[in-house]
Amino acid sequence: RIFDMTEKLKPCPFCSGEAARLRTSWGLVIVFCTTCKNQTTRCLSQSDAIQAWNKRVNNDE
Repeated sequence: RIFDMTEKLKPCPFCSGEAARLRTSWGLVIVFCTTCKNQTTRCLSQSDAIQAWNKRVNNDE
């Protein structure tokens, strides 16, 4: 199941594609790129998945 966006996801760090969230059948959450399919690890919460996706090496925010 794909979520509606409630928190802003940054574009994919590899291709600048649009990101989306998905809840797995086990209740875990991933964020993935709809273009290149890059994804986060499976996270226990939506907030953790968003934080993992939005983290950048040179994160000025």
